[in-house]
Amino acid sequence: MEFRFSKYNPKYRDSDNKYNNDEWTCFGDIGKYFKDKAFTMEEYLEIESKYIYSINSIISNCQVDRIEIFECEKYINPNTSVLGDYYLLLNYGNFYDKTQVNDLMKLFFRNYAWCVFGVRNVFKIEFGHDLYVHVQIFDLNLNLRKIVEDIQSNEIFLG
Repeated sequence: MEFRFSKYNPKYRDSDNKYNNDEWTCFGDIGKYFKDKAFTMEEYLEIESKYIYSINSIISNCQVDRIEIFECEKYINPNTSVLGDYYLLLNYGNFYDKTQVNDLMKLFFRNYAWCVFGVRNVFKIEFGHDLYVHVQIFDLNLNLRKIVEDIQSNEIFLG
């Protein structure tokens, strides 16, 4: 099963699938104005936490204890204590315990790095641009309905 999810509500897509709503697309947009309102760090963190919850739901439903980095690119070191440490240690083939995944994901959502991670023969997650997350589930014995319901219950949209 393959799908993508994002914060973007499909009701704002036209017949050509073009998204037509003036809203922020990345961490770097904090402080910019959208619909005459400044986008704040608090608003960003609220959405980021929904993404992290959604990915943790996939990890939890897959009943795995660690993930592997399949591909990665580093862009900018965030130079903060925790995220900077993860940035320096981020490399192809590294494994991370599920307790480390939340901070690791912040690197990708905040555009410090790009990554594909997962568990071989179980799932793969690619962190795309503009907060699109691409998911492949290989283990069809998993409760796929539960995974999708968990994501959608958090005001994150498929498609």
